[in-house]
Amino acid sequence: MVGRAKNTIRQMDGENPSAAGLVRVGPLMGLAQLVRDLGRDPQAAFERQRLAPDDFSDPDLEISFVRAGKLIESCVAETGCPHLGLLLGQRIEPSSLGIPAYLLHTARNVRAALVDLVRYFDLHDRGAVLTLDVDEKVARLGYAIYLPDVQAADHIYDLSIAVECNIMRGLCGAGWNAEEVRLARNAPKDMTPYESFFRAPIRFDADHSAVVFPSRWLDHRVSSANPDLHNHLQRQADDLHAEQPSDLVGQIRGLLRGSLALRRADALNIARRLGLHERTLNRRLHQAGTSFRHELNAVRYQVARELLVHTMLPLSRIAAALNYSDTSAFSRAFKKWSGMSPAAWRQEYRHR
Repeated sequence: MVGRAKNTIRQMDGENPSAAGLVRVGPLMGLAQLVRDLGRDPQAAFERQRLAPDDFSDPDLEISFVRAGKLIESCVAETGCPHLGLLLGQRIEPSSLGIPAYLLHTARNVRAALVDLVRYFDLHDRGAVLTLDVDEKVARLGYAIYLPDVQAADHIYDLSIAVECNIMRGLCGAGWNAEEVRLARNAPKDMTPYESFFRAPIRFDADHSAVVFPSRWLDHRVSSANPDLHNHLQRQADDLHAEQPSDLVGQIRGLLRGSLALRRADALNIARRLGLHERTLNRRLHQAGTSFRHELNAVRYQVARELLVHTMLPLSRIAAALNYSDTSAFSRAFKKWSGMSPAAWRQEYRHR
């Protein structure tokens, strides 16, 4: 049986996995070798997080998402490589995602594959969400972190969008290229590694990281489609979902992050996604000691800090990405959250 990870890499003192998310270590299994290939010994970078390369021998082990970000940041510092996330991402096989990857390659077409990938992604990663937005001409497959203050977020976005490209090339053929790649990070000094791998126009300083491609690709038939096996895997994935600990607030924050990226972060939409009436959603949040507005603002604050640190987006664009009517409304909200204006916060924290 293909299953969700049952064991977590030993925690650091004071670490709370439920607050720090969990992610399977499969995509990180090549990190130590990448550091070696860049001419450095990974031992020191791993030890700074009280880890060892041998801890990553089983792809089904889990590590906190926040700690994984710290490990990547440690490896960036060790190697001095400004595109380490991209290099790691282009080496990652989709199979490292576990059961969502098996569903990909047994689906009837690309649309069904990506819908399942989005639906079951939390069996692999519970620190970020995948989004799929489709209109008449283009589709956008995105990735968005919803945990606050994750280190190496720019490298994680590079990694994740590279994996998305590998997924699409696996489904559509090695010659497949995106129409555009969007990265929620500032432009690097050396564009060559990005241009070489993505083979498509790249928009840095985006408000949401995504691969954009013509929607006609969604009807492309998957050559390894297997309806019987796909149905069997879906039942397994549903069973694994049912076994996951109930975390309404965490689930809502994930849904809010994805919905915010698609400009649909309202209570009615989130309630429908959960199969609830809006009043029921509000009642359950009240029982959990919070409210829809509080959770929406928590996600807005997280996204605002991420965009202020990792992009050069003007405040007007950040305000629009957070569904504020204008820049002044966003600035007032941000100062209420942080005690600082967005511009002052960016200046204070961007180069830390």
